Amino acid sequence: MTDQSTVSSMHATAGFRPVDEAALQAKVGELSLAQKAQLLTGADNWALPAIPAIGLRPVVMSDGPNGVRGLSWRDETNVSLLLPNVAAMAATWDEGLFAEIGSLLADEAHRKGIDLLLGPGVNLHRTPLGGRNFEYFSEDPLLTARLATAYVIGLQEKGIAACVKHYVLNETEEERKTYNVDIDERTMREAQLLPFELTVKAGAATLMASYNKLDGEPMTGNSHMNFGVLKGEWGFDGALISDWHATWADKPAAIAGGLDISMPGPDPDYSALAVDLVTSGRLAESVIDESALRILRLAARVGGFGPARDTGPDQPPLEAQPFLNDLAARSMTLLKNERVGGAALLPIATAPKRVAIIGPMANRPTYQGGGSACVTPPYVIAPVKPIRAAFGDDVEIVYAEGTPASRLLPEFDLAEISDPTDGSAGLRVNGFGADGADLIDEHRDASVLLWSAASAGAMPAGVTRIVVRFRLKISETGEHRLALTGCGEVSVRLGARPPVELDIGPGTPGNFEIVVHPNQVIVPFVASAGETLEVEVTRLVKPEDWVGFLPLGFGHAKPSYSDRPDAIGEAVALAKSADLVLLFIGNTDEDEAEGYDRPSLSLPGRQDELAAGVLAANPETIVILNASSPVLMPWIDAASAVIWTGLGGQEYGSALADVLFGVKEPAGRLPTSFPAKPEDAPVLSPSPRNGRHNYSEGLRLGYRGYAAAGTRPLFAFGHGLGYGRWTYEAADIAVHPGADPADLDAVAAIVTVTLRNDADRASREVVQIYAEAADGDGEAAPFTLVGFAVATAGAGETVSLAVPVLARSLGRYGRGGWEMPTGGRVLKIARSAVDPQLTLELSALG
Repeated sequence: MTDQSTVSSMHATAGFRPVDEAALQAKVGELSLAQKAQLLTGADNWALPAIPAIGLRPVVMSDGPNGVRGLSWRDETNVSLLLPNVAAMAATWDEGLFAEIGSLLADEAHRKGIDLLLGPGVNLHRTPLGGRNFEYFSEDPLLTARLATAYVIGLQEKGIAACVKHYVLNETEEERKTYNVDIDERTMREAQLLPFELTVKAGAATLMASYNKLDGEPMTGNSHMNFGVLKGEWGFDGALISDWHATWADKPAAIAGGLDISMPGPDPDYSALAVDLVTSGRLAESVIDESALRILRLAARVGGFGPARDTGPDQPPLEAQPFLNDLAARSMTLLKNERVGGAALLPIATAPKRVAIIGPMANRPTYQGGGSACVTPPYVIAPVKPIRAAFGDDVEIVYAEGTPASRLLPEFDLAEISDPTDGSAGLRVNGFGADGADLIDEHRDASVLLWSAASAGAMPAGVTRIVVRFRLKISETGEHRLALTGCGEVSVRLGARPPVELDIGPGTPGNFEIVVHPNQVIVPFVASAGETLEVEVTRLVKPEDWVGFLPLGFGHAKPSYSDRPDAIGEAVALAKSADLVLLFIGNTDEDEAEGYDRPSLSLPGRQDELAAGVLAANPETIVILNASSPVLMPWIDAASAVIWTGLGGQEYGSALADVLFGVKEPAGRLPTSFPAKPEDAPVLSPSPRNGRHNYSEGLRLGYRGYAAAGTRPLFAFGHGLGYGRWTYEAADIAVHPGADPADLDAVAAIVTVTLRNDADRASREVVQIYAEAADGDGEAAPFTLVGFAVATAGAGETVSLAVPVLARSLGRYGRGGWEMPTGGRVLKIARSAVDPQLTLELSALG
C-alpha cells in the first residue's frame, strides 16, 4: 500500500506523455480562427473534436468519481466497477488508499477507452441536506484536499486526466444553475478553495467550472476566479471545462472569461460566437489561442495526438474483487457499540439460535447515489445471503422488510419477467417510426430503460413510439401493482384487459431530473398465483424527447409488499422472537442524489417508526445504517450498536458480513458531523434566498460551527470506534520557525504521537490534530483540523507516528494575502473533534 509520505512526494503529471510546448504552439499557429473556435466546445456529449490536419484525435471523457461509467448511462451492457461512494471512502482518512483508488479507476478508464475522468468532486458538505454530499469527501477542507490530491495522483500516474469539480461553491443542488454566492475572501480562500488549490499544485489536468455565480458572475465566465486566481496566482496550465450546459446563461462571458471548453457539443453557435467576438474586435484572438493551446496540451498529455486508446474486455477484472471488498469494509464506521448482557454486540462472537434480519435495506440496499456518478456494476451483493452463509446452517434466519424505504415500487426481479420473443429473462423493446417501420428490436436485461439524445445510447432517428413487452409470472394471489416511472404518455395493456391510457407525469428540460427522481404512476390489477400475464406498454415519443434523455422504468408490488399497514407490527413481533436482530435502514438513491437536496434529515418513509419498534422489542439489535449523509436517529438511546456503512458499492453485502463477524474492522472515522437535531446544524437549509446563498457562517462550518455554538453533535466529525482500544501515551513537537503559509509545501511543525493498541486484535486508528484559534482572531473557529495520519498496530503493540502540520493550515488569509498569526497556539491530539487525548503548546511561528 502507498504510504502517506510517498503520496506527498508524487506529482500528478508523472504519468502523462511528454509535452513539447514549442510544437503545440506551432500547431495552434497552423489552425484558422474557425478551427480554434471549433476546439472550444465538444464534438458530442463526451468527446472533444478531432482535427486530423494537426493529428488530433477526439479526447474522450467519462463521468465518475466512484466508477468509470463510459459513454452510455443505465445500459446493462456497459459494465463498470462500482466502488463505495466518495464520502464513505473518505471515512478511511487514508491518502495511500486513495492513491490506489485513483490507480484502479485509471485501469478502468483504459479498459473503456477513456482519456479523462470527470472527478473527483471536492465541494464541501456545507449543509447535511446537500443532495450531492455523497460524492464529495467531507465538511473539512484539509481532509478533502489531501484525499482528493491522492486520488488525482493515483489516476494521472497512469496517464488518465482528472477533472476536479465543481469550481467553486456549487455545494447544494436547489437552483444550482442560477444561484449567486456571497462569501468573504478569507472564508473562500481558507475553506472552499483549498481542495482546488492543492489538486492544481499537484498537477490536476483539468478543472470543471460550476453552474453557479459568484459576485454576480457565472463561474464559467468569472474572469477574476478563472484568470486571476486559477491561471494567474496558482499557475494552472490545464484546461477549464464547463459543467454540462453551464454556459447557457452567458456564452460571451464564458469565451472571454477564462473558460477553455464548453460542454457538451456540438454547439456551432458557441464556436461561431467566438469567431464573431474576435472579428468584431470585442475580443483579442490571443484569448482564443490560449484556450486552444491548453486544449492541445491536455490532448498531448493523454496521447491525443496518437491512435485512440486500445480498449480492454467488456467485463471488469475479477481480480479487483478483494480490493473492493476491503475498501467497502474500511469505509464503514462503528458509531456505537455498548455492552448488552455483559458483552458488546460487535463483532458477533457467539452464534445465536435465531436471528431476525429486518428492514428495507437488507435485500434492496442502496449501493450508490443517483445522478451522473451512477454506473452499472457487473454484480451487486445484498447483505442477506452472505450473512446467512456466515451464520451457518445451525442458526435459524428469519426475515421481514417491515416497511419500504423508497417511494417507488421495487424494480422487477428479472426472474419474474420474460421476453415474449425468445423466452429469456427480461424485456422485449421495439421502436417504431411514423410509417410503422421497426427501428428498434432488442432484448433488454433491465427494468429501467434510458435513451439519450446524443452519443452512446441514442435513440434511432424517426422513432415515434416505443413498445415494451414482457410476461409477468404471478407468484401470489391478490391485488398487485404495476408501476411505470419516468415521464410522458403511455398506454398499458395487461393480458386481455382493455388498454389503460396514462400520463406518467411531466418532464423537465432534458429530463435529467426525471432520470434521477422519476414520476411514477400505478396500475393496480388482481391476479392469481401461477398465472402468467402478458404486458404491453406503449410510450409515445414527442419532439421534446429528442433533447436530453427519455427514461421509462417498471416496478411491481405483490400483495405481500411491505407498505401494508400491518407490516411493521409483523416485523416487530419477529424481532421479539429472535436472539439477535440485524436492522437494516437507510437512504435511497433518490435521497442521495444529484439534482435534488434532501427535504429533511429524517430517514425516508416509516423507517424511524420501524427502528423504534424493533429496538423496544429487542435490545440485542445491531442497527446498520445504509446511508452516506447524516440522518436523525430519534431511537439512538435505545440502540446498543450502530454501524454507518455508506453506500458500499458492488461488494457491499459481502464486506458488511466480514465486518459484522470481525473478519474485518469497521475502521472508518466520520468525514462529516451528525447533528442530534436539525436546528443544531451550523447551516441547514440548502435553499437559496431570493436566488442567493449567503455564506454568513464564514469559517464556522461543520464541526467548527458546532464548537463555536457550544453544541455537541450526535456523532462528531472524526468519530469512529473500530474494534481496537487505543491509549495515547505521549506527544512531542518539532517546530519550524518562519514557515510561510503562502507556500503549500512549507511544514510549520512535525508532531510525533506515540499510541498503543490495547485490544486483543490488530486495529487501525486515525490520529487527528486540531489547532486552537490564534489569540484575537474573532473570525476563526475555536479550532481547526491541521493534520492527521493513519496508524496500524497489532494486539498490544505500541507505534509512533510523525504527523506534519503545514504552515498553510496554521496561517490565515488577510488583506495582504497569506500570513502567519503571531503568538503561540494550542494543539490537541484527538480521536475526534470532541475527543482530545493529548495537548501540546506550539510556540510562535509568525
